Amino acid sequence: MIDTSPSRILLRALRLTALFPSIMMAGAMAGAEAADSSVYGQVLAGPHHPQVERYIIAKDVDVCGTGYRDVPLVRTQGDALLDTVVILEGVKGGRRFPAAARKVTINQSACSFEPNVVVLMQGGELEVINSDPVLHNIHVNEMTLSGPVTRMNVSQPEKGGIVTRTFELNQGTALKLTCHAHSFMHAHVFIARTPYYAMVDSHGRFKIDGVPAGKYTLRTWHPYLGERRMILQVKDGGQQDIQVEY
Repeated sequence: MIDTSPSRILLRALRLTALFPSIMMAGAMAGAEAADSSVYGQVLAGPHHPQVERYIIAKDVDVCGTGYRDVPLVRTQGDALLDTVVILEGVKGGRRFPAAARKVTINQSACSFEPNVVVLMQGGELEVINSDPVLHNIHVNEMTLSGPVTRMNVSQPEKGGIVTRTFELNQGTALKLTCHAHSFMHAHVFIARTPYYAMVDSHGRFKIDGVPAGKYTLRTWHPYLGERRMILQVKDGGQQDIQVEY
């Protein structure tokens, strides 16, 4: 027979009230244990200064301009290095790539690739549009240690033409786009194999959120200056300020 006397009910209520703070504390501790971290910082140019390569504009001057085109190889902002991708390698988790990395669009406008440095996920879709009323020829190379390997070579003779391809790289880390019709047109596409990456902003700064605790390799990539690597120990729920110098 169940005791439903007022005194018995009151005793049970008091026991539950005493138990709830313990349950809440345990949940808070579990959440704290699972808290992810942020890795942020800045990529510095070190001894490197802004550098360009000059090309003479010899054709399609009504669209491409006249005189010459200075193609940037190294861009800086103060001490910071621009056009750099930061990658955190070795992170285990179910994070998905952002939509911006699953499909990348590069536009050819005024005989320039825009944007000229982007990130595409491994197996992602690259779309190239011709917005100029002149012929462009897109030559896409996979950049490997043994040299460039052609992955696509397609003409776009008319304005409005669109070419789309998916890319799985076997050896290289990036694609380089050039135009056979205009030698001063260059673009680079870094192929990311992990969603834990960031492109530096206009001050060379980056931030990667949602990083679980662990030991990882922080890697940076620049289309002309190459790579840097460092080992990084990430702790629970913390923030780590990193500086990488080229």
